[in-house]
Amino acid sequence: MCIRDRRRVHGTQGNMALTADSTCILLIKMLKDENSRFYLDYASQSEAAHGVTRLYEQMLKQKNPDKDKLTYLLNDVFDFINQIHEITLLQYDTELKGFKPHGREWIKSMMAESFKLPCIISVSYTHLTLPTSDLV
Repeated sequence: MCIRDRRRVHGTQGNMALTADSTCILLIKMLKDENSRFYLDYASQSEAAHGVTRLYEQMLKQKNPDKDKLTYLLNDVFDFINQIHEITLLQYDTELKGFKPHGREWIKSMMAESFKLPCIISVSYTHLTLPTSDLV
């Protein structure tokens, strides 16, 4: 079972203004098609990490509609992130008084810090309501 770590962790770039509690905006373009763009906003890095995981779970549910329970590894989520056409996390920096962009590899590193590795995640869909948008 995955233990989700909610401790305050400072940004990996050594900038004390970037903390796990900084507002984050996740910009995603699933496909080359401009219509596949969307954004999600979160109050913290941990929430953003869970948001990416929920996107992966949504895709899994769409590909496996007959299964009530799915199990996957965090590395499976990383493979999903690699398949996304464009993904950027904007994190609020109090020193800059603006958002600092982070790319795909930084997002995966942040997620590895948020979820203890190795991480096996089991999801039951009996109480989960998912949007019907098409993902990869």
